[in-house]
Amino acid sequence: MHTAPAASQWPDQGYVKLLDVGDVTVKPNGVQVAVYQEAFKLFHRSARSLGEVNLAYNAAYQTIRLISAETVEPNGHVLRVLPSQVRNGGVVGEYAMYSDAQALMFSMPGLRNNCVISYRYEVITHSVMGRGLYWLYWGFNDSIPVELSRFTLHVPAGQTPAWKLHHATGIHVQQSMSKDGTQRVFTWQKKHMPPIPVEPAMPPVRKIRTWLEVSSVPSWSAIAAWFHGLQAPQMQPDSALLSLEKRLTKGLKTPAQKAAALYGWVAGQVRYVGLEFGISAYKPHPAAEVCRNLYGDCKDKANLLITLLKMAGIEAWPALLKANSTVPVSDELPTLSAFDHAIVLADAGGTLVWLDPTAETEPYGSIPAADKGAQALVVKGAAGEFMQVPPYTAAENGSDMVLNLHILPTGAVRGSAALTLRGAMKETMRASLARVPAGKRQDALRSLAQRLGLPGETDEVRYLQNPAPGAPVVLLFRFHAGSLGREIGSMQLLPLFTAMSGPSQQNPYLQKKRVWPIWSGTASHLTTRTRIELPAGWSIEALPKPVMLSDPLQTYQRTVQSLDNGHAIEVTDRYVQLTGMTEASGYAQVQSFWTALLKTAGDAALVKRS
Repeated sequence: MHTAPAASQWPDQGYVKLLDVGDVTVKPNGVQVAVYQEAFKLFHRSARSLGEVNLAYNAAYQTIRLISAETVEPNGHVLRVLPSQVRNGGVVGEYAMYSDAQALMFSMPGLRNNCVISYRYEVITHSVMGRGLYWLYWGFNDSIPVELSRFTLHVPAGQTPAWKLHHATGIHVQQSMSKDGTQRVFTWQKKHMPPIPVEPAMPPVRKIRTWLEVSSVPSWSAIAAWFHGLQAPQMQPDSALLSLEKRLTKGLKTPAQKAAALYGWVAGQVRYVGLEFGISAYKPHPAAEVCRNLYGDCKDKANLLITLLKMAGIEAWPALLKANSTVPVSDELPTLSAFDHAIVLADAGGTLVWLDPTAETEPYGSIPAADKGAQALVVKGAAGEFMQVPPYTAAENGSDMVLNLHILPTGAVRGSAALTLRGAMKETMRASLARVPAGKRQDALRSLAQRLGLPGETDEVRYLQNPAPGAPVVLLFRFHAGSLGREIGSMQLLPLFTAMSGPSQQNPYLQKKRVWPIWSGTASHLTTRTRIELPAGWSIEALPKPVMLSDPLQTYQRTVQSLDNGHAIEVTDRYVQLTGMTEASGYAQVQSFWTALLKTAGDAALVKRS
């Protein structure tokens, strides 16, 4: 208590982590016996949520035991959590997911400012992959201050586990032998770590945090072979599955046609439900069983689709990946924790096609945004091959708006707009509207018109879908307004309606200094083409100048021109976000880009009314 930091040392923090200690002993059979201790000093009432402790574990292969938990009040008085106050319960997720995920839960007593809470617990983990195979992770720094983080690993004397430190300036491993000579001991430790600064467009945490990984898994191919051993026996078809494949592919000639039909059925008819108990967290249920039940999780649906494809003479393989991550996992040590999703890679007549049958609204040949750019371990028999799911190009991902405005002699406006969505924007729109009843869809789309900044009131919205692979979603709007822009005497300032002039646009880079590189993991674009038709007698007095901006990760171009002998104004602009990383030293250039970009949002055309 006396040496713990005071609130004055961290005035912008609600609490500080005093201790984060892990001590793991690996038995010769791979069983891990781990004792963890965490301690926090609370500065502000906002930190009292730490008093509700949930220690997650998987009951299929882990047991957990609370050793002690106590609150030390500012006066030194100790309040302990009693065994009768410890609870155990299931973990409720966002999806239809049922598993062995559990949590040991308890409430810390007597929380107040400047108290210290501390708890120790033991977790025993049995190997999932087999005897002697294990993997461990340990993070040192966090988004809060950490005074001491220490990880100690005990392994049998004859073992030399692979380990790797990331972003670990100032950490050195200490190695020793146990007194009885039966164990090798490795210790990593770091003290007095400030919080990880949180910034917009910062790299993924794994690229900046100080962390340690340990693994005894010999190779990524060993993981592929292990998964293949679980998955391959689950592909045995029954008579119902054989009949289904024949019915779905009847009359179809090409492998692509057959693959599309089979994918469409699995994606659209088999709903996502996860029953991940025991080894079923990794092992697919039999394809015939999933087909009968019409439900399954990602690996169940992938296995069913692979089974149907093989029955149709189409080669296909499971592909394991980390969803919503483009960070290559092959740079790290081999572990099962590198993956949380399973999809399919198929060879449809010599063309490789990525398929995610959990994506119910995605047509054949289109892959959801969560998979794009991920590095996947493709399981080809007992071997594994890393391949990248193709990322979006900027042209494939974004929105294109064509806006036509006709100003009447009264100053009133009639207009139409066509919004074309591609890639992640298309996927989000399609999934969102699929959840809206048909009778309420117009209201939802009218609300979208307001968010897009379309003037006045929306008269009609049409939603067009094209089932072809890669085809965009198109929204058509008709609207009217009593006036457009702002009157200044006999003059009128007309807004330009560019991609950057919407109500949601704001500068994400307002802080003066930058710590981390600026990271962009996905390419995208926004384009707008606006035509404003003027009534007879109105004349163009002044138009904004062309704009051309760029930095290493983005570009913006805009032109405004007079058409039809001065009877119309056309505005075209295009914003492009590239993938990559800009070092913090280039932050001033990025700031300048956004400052200049948002300044253009207020530009207007000056016209004279008759």
